[in-house]
Amino acid sequence: MQSSSEVIESNFLYTILDRVREAVKSCTATDDHHTGSDATFRLMSAWVAECLENHEICRKTQPESTPLPTRVLDVGPPDGSQQPFLYQPDRQERGHYIALSHCWGKHELLRALKDTLLKHKREIPMSAMGKTFADSVIVTRKLHVRYLWIDSLCIIQDDPNDWEKEAICMCDVYRNALLTIAATHATDGTVGLFVSRDPLATRPCELPIQHHGISDGEHWPIFACVDKMSYTWPMRVKTAPLHRRAWVLQEQLLSNRTLSFENDSVTWRCQSMRFYEKNPLSQELCVFITERKGKQSSWKGDPRDADAHLAELQSRWITSPISSSNQSLPISVASNRTKTEWDNLVHTWARIVEEFTERQLTYISDRLAAIRGVSDALSRSVNYNCIAGIWPVSLYKGLLWCTWQPRRRTGLAPTWSWASVDGEIRWPGLWSHHTQRLATILDVKESGTGSRSSGSITLEADVRPGVVGVRGADGSRRIFLAWCSSAYDKASNWDLDEETEGSAAVTPDVDKLGTPVSTDVELPPPHTPVWFAVIAHGTLHGQNRDRSFIYTLLLQGTGLNPGEFQRIGFASWEEENWKEPLSRSSEAQDEGKHLPMPKKVKVTIV
Repeated sequence: MQSSSEVIESNFLYTILDRVREAVKSCTATDDHHTGSDATFRLMSAWVAECLENHEICRKTQPESTPLPTRVLDVGPPDGSQQPFLYQPDRQERGHYIALSHCWGKHELLRALKDTLLKHKREIPMSAMGKTFADSVIVTRKLHVRYLWIDSLCIIQDDPNDWEKEAICMCDVYRNALLTIAATHATDGTVGLFVSRDPLATRPCELPIQHHGISDGEHWPIFACVDKMSYTWPMRVKTAPLHRRAWVLQEQLLSNRTLSFENDSVTWRCQSMRFYEKNPLSQELCVFITERKGKQSSWKGDPRDADAHLAELQSRWITSPISSSNQSLPISVASNRTKTEWDNLVHTWARIVEEFTERQLTYISDRLAAIRGVSDALSRSVNYNCIAGIWPVSLYKGLLWCTWQPRRRTGLAPTWSWASVDGEIRWPGLWSHHTQRLATILDVKESGTGSRSSGSITLEADVRPGVVGVRGADGSRRIFLAWCSSAYDKASNWDLDEETEGSAAVTPDVDKLGTPVSTDVELPPPHTPVWFAVIAHGTLHGQNRDRSFIYTLLLQGTGLNPGEFQRIGFASWEEENWKEPLSRSSEAQDEGKHLPMPKKVKVTIV
């Protein structure tokens, strides 16, 4: 790697590479009042050249040339003498291309349609494009790359078959791109990439400070830069429109190199380094990740923390995955085994899904498709495919998710999958320091496409009866524990499909027993029988004492097939409450009511 200087910023000392330093010095005599200036492009070109020529890690994560996508925009030569057009390469054609990550917004975008496809193959005038697309063409030309991939122009938007086929390829489209342009600040296609800014607040200045130990007449250049109120910067970037979009998460995770156009500057991240235009330091990515993770105090929502989180996930699981040495076992077998890398995968995936479901998604029908690229990338490291958004390895942990409030069904996945409901997802079952499987997975079935899935899980688990009831004057529905007839109590197994005649609530509702139930959807009518099925046991370490939990799924019979259930909720029971729930209710004890103990049952969840 070439020699370097230093840059001082926020009490940290970083290096600045000679190629980048020369680009910075050349900017001082150049107009730089917006992020599309010649000065900025010289700096961007220096970043790209540094990565392609000197970053061994980046070269290993991507071959010198990659297959071109099904369609790309041919932007023509760098001088702009040719109008762009839609190009459909041969299947074996390889080369460099750039991908665009952007917000569609509410304004009408230029799109590829069945009726416009032939026209676009002849020409797509720059004047017909929105500003974000036109600016992306300019960036592609300036970086001397011939092809540009834009989703709305390279996928036929009114052809469901083409959309489905191309959506499955998202993993390779972004992983194979030379780099991804991120229109971070733009709310829609009319905004563009480039913005006006004050150049004096952007460029560092060189300070010829004499260093101890350096001979007279020589100096080691120091670059100083002004850091405008670090309190406001994270807040501005955190609310950037692109960072709020669910589709963009996989684009961030899959792209080997990202060139981000923000509201007053341009930044770069590859697999080796991070560069900033405001203070074009060269910071190794591993140092950046470690520094952000070890930072004792930072602003809540600081995007640098989020970027470090994404970079860590990407480098650990996507660009340099740890491959499983074993061949794939049958899913029902693998689901019941324990392997450290499989557990790590499930925990990683939970973090990704939580981040994904916090973001906005225009069409709920995209809930699985918009994250399919990430699961495809991860599947290459463990020799298993993701099933309906849940990994079949450590499957029982994948079931321990919940929503904060009842949501609506999406109709896109089985009820045991987080993709079956709309809204934000959390994985409280993974908060334990030690989690032990208590249910046995007997069979797993799945079918469908990348955007819609169906299937079932059959497991053997301890279950306890419950019933839907009404609490208080507000008439709100709650879950109560229930008793069954003496015949059920004496039987070795319960037949969950028989009528539980005489079943009734025997406790205050479960919430009042210290076990709030997180319901996936609105509860069924009062007197509907439900069941708590035990999945796992977990231990949380506390300052004063360890706490043990029993993680259960709340099930309701489908009424369609014997032994068939749908998931309607999740509950974490403190172990003592699960074993002796009536100990929390003096009223129930006084009345001498009886509660059956949990019993082993085979259930199929669809």
